[in-house]
Amino acid sequence: MANPSLEIGNGKWAIKEDSLLGYTELGNNIAPVEIDMTRATAGTRVNSSGLVETVELLGSEDVVNGDFATDSNWTKGTGWTVSGGNANSDGSGTSFLYQTISNVQTKSFLIEYEVKNYVSGSVSVVLGSAGSDQLTSSSNGVVSGTVVWDGTSDRLNFKSVSLNGSIDNVSVKESTVNNLARVNYTGSTSSLLAEPMRTNLVTYSEDFSQWLKSSGMAVTLNDSTSPSGDINATLLAPSNANDLIYTNVSSTIASTTSIYVKWKVGSGNIDLSSDGGYNYTSLPVTDGWTRISISPTTIANQVVLKIPTSGSELWVWGGQLEQGSYATSYIPTSGNTVTRVQDQFTKTGISDKINTSEGVLFCEFKTPDTSDYSLLSINDGGDDNTVVIGAEGVGGLIFAGARVDGNYAVLYQGGSAYAYNKVAVKYKSGDYAVWVNGTEVLTSSSTDISSVDYTNLAFNFGGGSYKFEGEVKQLQVFKTALTDSELAILTT
Repeated sequence: MANPSLEIGNGKWAIKEDSLLGYTELGNNIAPVEIDMTRATAGTRVNSSGLVETVELLGSEDVVNGDFATDSNWTKGTGWTVSGGNANSDGSGTSFLYQTISNVQTKSFLIEYEVKNYVSGSVSVVLGSAGSDQLTSSSNGVVSGTVVWDGTSDRLNFKSVSLNGSIDNVSVKESTVNNLARVNYTGSTSSLLAEPMRTNLVTYSEDFSQWLKSSGMAVTLNDSTSPSGDINATLLAPSNANDLIYTNVSSTIASTTSIYVKWKVGSGNIDLSSDGGYNYTSLPVTDGWTRISISPTTIANQVVLKIPTSGSELWVWGGQLEQGSYATSYIPTSGNTVTRVQDQFTKTGISDKINTSEGVLFCEFKTPDTSDYSLLSINDGGDDNTVVIGAEGVGGLIFAGARVDGNYAVLYQGGSAYAYNKVAVKYKSGDYAVWVNGTEVLTSSSTDISSVDYTNLAFNFGGGSYKFEGEVKQLQVFKTALTDSELAILTT
């Protein structure tokens, strides 16, 4: 079989700022091809270790002596000392430990520190001389988060509020989060995420002390390791049957609610509602972390989590409510709603990678249950001449074909795009075909062929409409029309 002229994925992923690296195989060599990436906000994914994380590119370490190996580089306020490889606070009131880091304001940073020997009180990060408390902790464990340095100076402060304990392993690295592709993992299987714009309307997605609760519900913050790998999961312990915890949200249309849950004591189902508790959905929870979700048909105005059995204990993390028919990747919030804008992938000016007179577009993908078409294509910059693969919005049928001068030379609509499929469209005068999962499902002897060169690869129909939503394991472009046996192997 001929090598693809352009390939994305197939287990080979490389991410740069503003681009995803595809590649071309030239004999035993691989030449990178940058696929333009646009998403002007942060986004999360599940990494190869199974942890939920924000995708980011990190700079070099900006803190000096973050491991407190020596009593230097830090200015110590009342009650702070440095010894034994830690910065120690004796619990005496409010006091600061700080270090000045140059040229940091208005930039984003990943800040991490570890609390040790905790007895009482709390510690927070304060950026600048008049910044607000962030990344607060009142227990042992690693604290981590990406923040914007918008203070009035370049000073990194650790603020003790009667902290009796220590901190160690302080790290500050400049973080780039915009325009980064996200490769999501399910076990060892990797796929490229392409998601629509969504807003998490739950303003405190991890701090459940900000949620309201029934009188019998005990809430303990930072009680266990969450799906992010940090010790920031909250323990809920009801003393009465059907005790609940809830938060108000602002939504005028039906929305999808999701939350990560895990039993500590107990088993079975819990109840989730997004209409103020008028209608509950009973959902199973395993011993491990489970992301449960509901897609209501009623107007959402309040997310309510109810534990039916008294004496049980449940960990929770990552509450989310988003306007849409399905749950997308987790969007962290800490006091306000947060929006993640749409992932978009395009590559223009690649006529040398695409043969307009014949070839094959192949993709292994799945899409969620969307209300519109979800397509990717090779095209001439518009949608009249395009080879397309994706899904119909109504019913989730696989949608695959070749359009010439506004008319389809071949078009297949069938199967289901909700599970992974390997789909190939072969185009050549008199020899069009669509293959799905090892089977030729449609042929056409049309002699129509585009007279306009294919120059673009886009995660849309061609002119920008019907943007692709879903996951892509691999995508390949071939400059020749493969044989039936080759297409059977490719799509099996």
